Amino acid sequence: MTHSFRSIVIVLLLSLLVSPVDSISSMGSGISLAEVNELITEQAEVSDSQRFEQYIELLYSDFDLVDTDLELSVFRYAMVGYYNLKRSKALRDLSTITIIDYEKSANIPRLYVLDLSKKEILYHTLVSHGRNSGNEYAKKFSNVPQSYATSLGFYVTKHTYSGKHGYSLRLEGWDKGFNCKAEKRAIVMHAANYVSKDFAKKHGRIGRSLGCPALPVAVTKPLINQIKNRSCLFSYYPDGNYLSKSKHLNFSSALAEFIVAS
Repeated sequence: MTHSFRSIVIVLLLSLLVSPVDSISSMGSGISLAEVNELITEQAEVSDSQRFEQYIELLYSDFDLVDTDLELSVFRYAMVGYYNLKRSKALRDLSTITIIDYEKSANIPRLYVLDLSKKEILYHTLVSHGRNSGNEYAKKFSNVPQSYATSLGFYVTKHTYSGKHGYSLRLEGWDKGFNCKAEKRAIVMHAANYVSKDFAKKHGRIGRSLGCPALPVAVTKPLINQIKNRSCLFSYYPDGNYLSKSKHLNFSSALAEFIVAS
């Protein structure tokens, strides 16, 4: 069946809802009722998919994220993962999402904390990467203990504690093979004096961690308090292997959760 004919059939079905069986027979097309039901189902699926895409685009626009240089494609990945984590019942805090764009220079703000309910950017700040991930730009990522590299993927924030870096936040990696050893590696969010514009001015880049997303001292405690206790955190880099294998980037399952929540 050609695309144009399928479209005509759908239009006729919508316009001839009274006595649909007679209407189908009068078309003289040889199309079966089963095919009609399939077409209607396909059209509904396309509509839901488009609605989800439009929602993401409108949300991106509401945040004015284009002004912060966070690309729509990155935000889309984050939202797809957010809905998949929500579907898995992994999240308790459904109003907050954190995105780290490791494609960007370490010398510019690349961590975003967004309030999905109020549609506000709560934080846009510097964040470190692991010392074996690269210098100013992160290039290499690892899930291996003692690699001292940043791990990609989706995390769920956990509880806070006071450690050698002061007030810190434990992170639970949810991407098998990419960040699932985060807790074993003691990958946590913490403050660091080397994450500052002054340090970057003096050394050419901000300092690097042993794999943790370290933050500027002044924002660490309020930011951690905002995102703690099971909110979504997405650590992004355009790594083809990750983007093709992460189950949390499955659009169909995210769409199913979006439909349920709508």
